[in-house]
Amino acid sequence: MPISSFNICPLCESESTNHYFKEENGHQRTFLRCKTCDLIFADPKNLLNTEIEKSRYESHNNSQRSKGYESFLRTLIDPVKKYITKESKGLDFGSGPYPMLIELFKEDGYEIEGYDPFFNPKTSLLKKMYEFVTCCEVVEHFNRPIDSFRLLCSLLNTNSILGIKTTLFKEEIEFKNWYYKNDDTHVSFYSKITIDWIAKKFGLKVLEIEDRLVIFQKIS
Repeated sequence: MPISSFNICPLCESESTNHYFKEENGHQRTFLRCKTCDLIFADPKNLLNTEIEKSRYESHNNSQRSKGYESFLRTLIDPVKKYITKESKGLDFGSGPYPMLIELFKEDGYEIEGYDPFFNPKTSLLKKMYEFVTCCEVVEHFNRPIDSFRLLCSLLNTNSILGIKTTLFKEEIEFKNWYYKNDDTHVSFYSKITIDWIAKKFGLKVLEIEDRLVIFQKIS
């Protein structure tokens, strides 16, 4: 059943969105699904305020350097490195309270800076252009993916790389039992259909796509 225009898809801005799932326990959020771009998203009425959202990020257990966290980050860093050179300048978008990804890139000899709206809101970084941009476990937090992806693409030179780490939704996943939706800061979930829509909308080419990884190249 179509819902009100208040729940326009925050990615493609279509009104063709349907009720998808209602949590009975926990955060008791309502999720909707877009018939145009296939985004699954939390009802805007259920979004956290800025202060609570920031406190959730501060509580994440990734504030110290560990082998496990390094291995996790390498699953984004190493694929991105295949498409860039040591002369490439990069930006980690959503770098968090402890920018370990930046540390690792720098240790590997790459020039990279970090922007985060909560922990390093240095807007001058968003006025530059880069050869690569990374988003590690960030895009699922986008309240307005259309605006966020437009911003990300504005940071990329032609042929530049956008590396994203997020867990993609697949039809065989039982959404009500999906661990990835249980974090109340996770509000946007993407499928391969959604990724294809993003690529076409923003002039990107999908170079790699896996369950937890997407590598785009800006082609126009």
